[in-house]
Formats: sequence, structure tokens, C-alpha cells
Amino acid sequence: MKELASIIETGSNSKEVRRIFRAVRLTMALRPKLTAPVLSSFIDHVLPPASDSHSRLSSYLPNPK
Repeated sequence: MKELASIIETGSNSKEVRRIFRAVRLTMALRPKLTAPVLSSFIDHVLPPASDSHSRLSSYLPNPK
């Protein structure tokens, strides 16, 4: 997932459609493994907990019971 984030960031900064398409393709292959706990851990690892992006993305995930 770190590699995907890096590819997306690089592609968006340089506006390379090829890199963004590669990230989308890799995401489709990884999708069955992306569970709510995995995504939550990734968001916690990549974004500071107090950031607006963290709270916005975390709101889309189901709350742990």
C-alpha cells in the first residue's frame, strides 16, 4: 500500500497518466485483501491522527466493535 501511495503521489505531482493507471491496476489486484482493519492501520500509519484528511478518511470505515 505504501508503494501505491507513492505511485499515486508521483503520478499526480508529475501529471503522468501512466503512473496513475498503474496504481489503479495494482489497487484492483489488491482490493480483496483491503479490509477495514488494514485500511484503518494504513491511514493511522500514513496520516497524523489530528489531520483533517485522517478524520475524513476514517469516517468512511466502519467503527470497530
